[in-house]
Amino acid sequence: MKKPIIGIIPTIKLKRNDNPYDDIYKFVDSYSSRIMEQNAIPIGLLLKEGELDKDILDICDGFLFPGGNKVEKIHYEILEYAIKKNKPVLGICLGMQAMACYSCLKEEANKCNIKPSPENLMRLRQELQKNKIYMLEQLQPGHIHGEKIMNEEIEITRENLLASTHSIKILSNTKLYECFKTSTISTISMHSYRIYSCGPEFKISATAEDGTIEAIEATNDNLWIVGVQFHPELEKGNLLWEQFIDEIEKRAI
Repeated sequence: MKKPIIGIIPTIKLKRNDNPYDDIYKFVDSYSSRIMEQNAIPIGLLLKEGELDKDILDICDGFLFPGGNKVEKIHYEILEYAIKKNKPVLGICLGMQAMACYSCLKEEANKCNIKPSPENLMRLRQELQKNKIYMLEQLQPGHIHGEKIMNEEIEITRENLLASTHSIKILSNTKLYECFKTSTISTISMHSYRIYSCGPEFKISATAEDGTIEAIEATNDNLWIVGVQFHPELEKGNLLWEQFIDEIEKRAI
């Protein structure tokens, strides 16, 4: 069997000014390292002036939505493709938030008789924000999700990351429970925003003690589309990577 190929969404920083070197696509080593430890091949999904050539998606057996600072149209495009083609997706931090936004916006688009295309979902989110309707909630001061790191009170180091852990409760009858075989795990957490909810195509599969949604997954059992708010890329041997690649290999048979 050939090694699975995992497409990774970059962090996109397009300033679109006169300096072409200010437009950057960035990838973090931890994500590709965890993928390679599972004997799979990571590739970066590069764009052309911010636009995706969808032909590249056929090369990939699965997709990783890493952490970052902005939900982009590419998140919605790949989710739409992955659902249609039954290709696994793992979303981390912002990646999970992108899944939740996609599902909530798709539900809203259907209510408004709007075609839920990625372009329309992006426009719909902008319209909702103009009316002060948001997909994400800012965490309050004193939160448990790496507040000092997120506020840049302390620098990101391996030691500080390990100090930014908290426990989460995993719901039964979920893919996350199937992965970890326990209802409670300790996770490394770093984020300033959290999701309110997810649309009907997804369900909540884990929460933190403060009520923060820590994981969601597709309600269609035939799909393996899982988003987590925590950071398994910072832990060698985290079982979630093994399950992600296993699910890809099952579909390649």
